Amino acid sequence: EHGVKKQSLSESARRSKVEKDRARIAAYRHHTAATLKAKQNNVFSAKTLADTAKLLALNPEFNAIWNYRRDILSALISQDPATKTSLQDELHMVKGMMREYPKCYWLWNHRRWCLEELSRDHMADWDYELALVLKVLEMDSRNFHGWHYRRYVVAEIEREQHEKFTDAEETAVADLTLYFAEYRYATFKIEKNISNFSAWHNRAKLIPRIFQLLENFTNFEALGEYRSTADLFRSPLTLLHYELGLVKTGMFMDAADTSVWLFMRWLLTDDIFVADLKKSSGETYLQILEQQLLAVKELNGLEKEDSPNNADDVGCVKMMVFIKALINQQNSHDNLQDPEIRDHLALLAKIDPIRKGRFMDRMKGLSPLTF
Repeated sequence: EHGVKKQSLSESARRSKVEKDRARIAAYRHHTAATLKAKQNNVFSAKTLADTAKLLALNPEFNAIWNYRRDILSALISQDPATKTSLQDELHMVKGMMREYPKCYWLWNHRRWCLEELSRDHMADWDYELALVLKVLEMDSRNFHGWHYRRYVVAEIEREQHEKFTDAEETAVADLTLYFAEYRYATFKIEKNISNFSAWHNRAKLIPRIFQLLENFTNFEALGEYRSTADLFRSPLTLLHYELGLVKTGMFMDAADTSVWLFMRWLLTDDIFVADLKKSSGETYLQILEQQLLAVKELNGLEKEDSPNNADDVGCVKMMVFIKALINQQNSHDNLQDPEIRDHLALLAKIDPIRKGRFMDRMKGLSPLTF
């Protein structure tokens, strides 16, 4: 373990440990063989359910046993539908295991299965699940399993709202309130840790959905505390300026942070923003690209000043190539004939030699510049 000093064992202690480990391994193998045999024979009983629990406590990554456990639960529930409430015990079991294994795919997968089964009879508590994943992300704000699960839970809450409300306007207000809360949450997580890739990614998922929900929406007074957030979404241009301000803060805090650069690329290329900006002459889009190029050049200059050998920053130079290529596309200019782009690519091949081949391919036109 990290931060734990290794202790040397005496010869007798080492032999004792080896014997204990050997016994545990033998017991695990025996238990595994017996459980897999029961699986092969389609034995679905309370005993085999208990056996899978013991095995999964030892090895939560054993996906075949999780599958078997779900088969057992399905069989028991089909025999007696009243036993479906036992899925609440499953959720409790999984929650306990997640404390130790918060990034185990199969735990998250099993939890979703339980909730989907419970949801068929309106027995799933999605508000509880949202509170649970809030705690998970408090423990590790960059746990991508937690962020993925959060999107799943929010989608289920939205689905339930559509079943609950019959009035279209009431439904729209509920949906927007839900997604504006998520947008604020992503902002909060990014402001706490600008390197939170999962929060940036979630933001890119939320923005299109919010714009979709705002189509033909007029009752902004009903949004209450989220009215100010809704004002950011008055137009794609308004939001773009706000988001680019957040990105600028991030990139000046840490130029080496890949997540900020990736989100910036999304902002400058996604149709939500670009299509809207190009509705007129496209001049507004060009102005934004030029502004961002200047900001990145300014940052690169600062990074060079701070560098002991006056070196350019790889992330900055990559972004300069990316934005200049977008400008050339907008102006119908040939990127490969642009001396600034060629100089930047040659520089990247020098300061990032591991990826030299990639940059040389781009210089030859063998791969796109908007990478």
